[in-house]
Amino acid sequence: MKKNWLALICVALTLTVILTSCGEGESNVTTIGGLKILGTAYSKDYTDEGPIDLTDQFYPTDTVFLSVEIKGRPDSGILSAEAYWKEQFIDSVEVDLASVNSDVIVSIGENTYVYVTLTPSNPWPISSNYKFVVSVNDERLGEFPFTVIPPADAIPSVVNSVTLAKDVDTNYNAINPTTAFQTADPVVLIARGDFGRDTWFTVQWNITGVETTDCDTVIKADKDYPDDGLFFSCAPDTGWPSGDHNVTLFMNDELVGTYSFNVE
Repeated sequence: MKKNWLALICVALTLTVILTSCGEGESNVTTIGGLKILGTAYSKDYTDEGPIDLTDQFYPTDTVFLSVEIKGRPDSGILSAEAYWKEQFIDSVEVDLASVNSDVIVSIGENTYVYVTLTPSNPWPISSNYKFVVSVNDERLGEFPFTVIPPADAIPSVVNSVTLAKDVDTNYNAINPTTAFQTADPVVLIARGDFGRDTWFTVQWNITGVETTDCDTVIKADKDYPDDGLFFSCAPDTGWPSGDHNVTLFMNDELVGTYSFNVE
């Protein structure tokens, strides 16, 4: 499997505000920052009537739409949204509702939809760890998670085996598989399975319980790889200290497993 560095997320965050003539009840109204919030929803698109294709799961190249429905046509208020992947800040945006609704004199039975749209300039990494944090007049409305799922035409990704070894051949077979190493040995983690397009892997090496970034690498599938393999290798510049260590493998931000080894 080809090794690729996973590009840091680059996105364009834009905000669109439209007014809708659709009236809604107030059974689930949340009052925050002086505004009555009727609800929020993720979708793949919207019309003047509201969001369509409701979902909180998106493909790596999709634009993400988050709508906030506000009761009536408020003549003041600031709505802001911040986007995150895990704890990594992506971008933020805010809208002044006074400037949007300044020409509205009378509104009867009409509500305001605020749409935040997030478009990746590179495909989103597959992950369930995305969210928007939405605030109204500096009061937090809430955190709203969403997920990026594998492309619809990609094969399902599954890890069938994980092996620790001192080396690996060109067909991703382990050479000298073991969990016991010497100070100068490289430790190689080999994973075999089916890897769909855009699936990505990373590992976390822990030396006597302390996390190290010396061997950080990300591997991403640029196409489907059925019945294939990949490997990660680590050999600290100063050698492995004696003791018990481990390496943790992640696929698409999800834990595959933690694998312990000993250095004598």
